[in-house]
This record gives sequence, C-alpha cells and structure tokens, in this order.
Amino acid sequence: ADDSVEVALPTVDELSSRPSDEQVAAIFQEFDTSNDGFVDLDELQAALERAGKSASRESAMAILLLADDNGDGRISRDEFKSIFRPDAPETLKSLLQTLPDDQIAAIFTEFDTSKDGFVDLDELQAA
Repeated sequence: ADDSVEVALPTVDELSSRPSDEQVAAIFQEFDTSNDGFVDLDELQAALERAGKSASRESAMAILLLADDNGDGRISRDEFKSIFRPDAPETLKSLLQTLPDDQIAAIFTEFDTSKDGFVDLDELQAA
C-alpha cells in the first residue's frame, strides 16, 4: 500500500494573497499571550482553538516543528513568518516523513479538512 502523503502546492492566487509582514506581526502578537516574544506549544494550541479550529496537541506540534528552525521548542517572531512562506507545504511534507506512520495519519487527517486526500496551503494555514 502506498502510504505517501501528498501536499498540494499553492496557486498563484494563494501566493499573492499571503499576509503582509505587518499582518503576520499582528497575528504573532495574538498568539504570544505571555508577551515574551515567543509562541510555545500551549499558546499555539490555544490560539488555534480561539480561531475556531479544533487543534489537537499533535497538529499544534506539527506546526511548531515546521516553524521552530532552531529547535528550542518555541516559535520566535522571525520563525513565525516561515509558516506563511511559499515552501511551507513542502517543508511540512518533509517533516511528516520523519514521524511514525500513525502520527502522520492523525496529523494529515486533521489538516485535510476538505477530505480530498491533499493538504493545500489554505488548510495548512488554517490548521
């Protein structure tokens, strides 16, 4: 059986609709409820829930791992910008390939809200 995970690449319209640096900074401020300049796993999960997303610890961890470039377990303001970069879906796909299959399936199912077998940029950013 083919257990590969497919991530749809963003369209030209999606690329042009990326938030500005100012918008990303404002979003970061909303996530960083402790105002320490970092978003930790608890803040990330809480922010996703406030946004109306049912966020499991696993999906919040996947996003944190995607953005946490230096591996300190939290997301800095600069790292937060990486969530909105064009290669984020491909980076997530690479990250998912390092996780056990059962974790991948759980995370992928949660991200694939349209249930079409793909995670597109909108689903990734909405997760």
